[in-house]
Amino acid sequence: MPDRFLQDIITNLEFHVAWIEIDLYFLRSRPNGKESDFIQRMIETEQAIISELSRVLRQHDYAPSQIQPDKKLLREAKKRQTPETVLRYIHHGILMSLAWYQDRLKDPHHPFRELWQSLFAQQDLLREDIEQVLGIK
Repeated sequence: MPDRFLQDIITNLEFHVAWIEIDLYFLRSRPNGKESDFIQRMIETEQAIISELSRVLRQHDYAPSQIQPDKKLLREAKKRQTPETVLRYIHHGILMSLAWYQDRLKDPHHPFRELWQSLFAQQDLLREDIEQVLGIK
């Protein structure tokens, strides 16, 4: 059983793997140009994050291939019927992800603090992008 810090990596990876599946599912609906462009950027970001998290797991002798996407996240995303509701769901997910990282960053001695800071920054850029697509702010 992984310790609580390694479990954070595993949990985080489950969500990012799910976001890739959600993005690919959304692309099958042929969203418009700006929506599609955002999803492509999100996929690239999620792939980079997955790579970073997988590297950490391998360093701790845990096989990233054992990680499955978060089923609840996938199930909820597939309930969204329109491009806007999917994008709003993604936006909400990004906000929740940022809050999750902020919570971990409260611990100044967390062994993955630098990783969380990096991932927070990447997710915050996605937040800015999707808010522009949605016309928020």
